[in-house]
Amino acid sequence: MGSNQSNQAKKILVLELVQYSDYLSLMDLCELYDICKNMPLSMVYFKNKNYIYDFYQIKENPSTPEIGSLRMISGGLTEGSGSLRKTPADLILFESILKIYPSYNFDPVFLFNAVKKDYSRYIYLLTKYLINFDFNITSSEHGWTFLWTACRYGKTKSLKALLNHPKIDINKASNYDITPLHIACSMNNTECVEILLSMPGLDVNKSDKEEISPLFAACWCGYTECVKLLLNHPEINIYKSKNDGMSPLNAALRNNRSEIIELLNKKIEQN
Repeated sequence: MGSNQSNQAKKILVLELVQYSDYLSLMDLCELYDICKNMPLSMVYFKNKNYIYDFYQIKENPSTPEIGSLRMISGGLTEGSGSLRKTPADLILFESILKIYPSYNFDPVFLFNAVKKDYSRYIYLLTKYLINFDFNITSSEHGWTFLWTACRYGKTKSLKALLNHPKIDINKASNYDITPLHIACSMNNTECVEILLSMPGLDVNKSDKEEISPLFAACWCGYTECVKLLLNHPEINIYKSKNDGMSPLNAALRNNRSEIIELLNKKIEQN
């Protein structure tokens, strides 16, 4: 490859990577360029079908190598092997495929597992390009959404990526009426709680089947930081009781949560 062609290839590579500036480190960029620097120019340009085919050496279905590559990328997590690659080259390829096939029938298992592993780069791309995919679908067993799963396991990067989707339902509950905010409070995932509380449309007081609110759960468990965050929300209802009449303050008193008792009493005085 001549110097002019090499420089042109490098420029194209840089242009393709600009939108990943928040996700890729300098080391990532160097790794990707080392992979591609000896390829012909047409193969460095990631939207080119020949590059997609040759890079992964897909031998089956050569007429649609992009689909074969997408299956290759998503197969690891879908099958539970955890072998999904996260190199910059994989991400660039993944995006180019999604651009070509925005109606691809994606297996939800891949996304559930990607959330659990906090593979936020893939989630970001999926929420950006999959036009017909329902990001509020639930698992068949417990009724968990992708957002709920992120809050359950404290995966803040995945949570932020999912919240970028315009149709995401921030309040969609599980089969037991437990919301993403509720499970984040119950698991003491304070970063997730803080992120959710900053979102418009959040129902901060939505209770589960036993009328347990997120605040009640945090008070009962003694999660002081979660309680502090909840009490700062303008719509918080500190008097909302569960179905037996026990209030968040009663829950804190029952379990001798002295710091939480002080916080609640101070809030009551302010009201």
